[in-house]
Amino acid sequence: MTLIPLRIYFKRGLAKIELSLAKGKKLHDKRQEIAARDAQREMRRVENFITANDNYVVAA
Repeated sequence: MTLIPLRIYFKRGLAKIELSLAKGKKLHDKRQEIAARDAQREMRRVENFITANDNYVVAA
């Protein structure tokens, strides 16, 4: 569990902090997110390579 500061404000000369309580992701959720992000990065890399090299032909 983690305390997250949402807002800091002053009231009658005192600083007040609005907090929220959050629970972290499970390990398998993190792995899925990392895998999806890597796949997106790879697709962008290939797309940029192909658009940069217009005469590039993909062998079937």
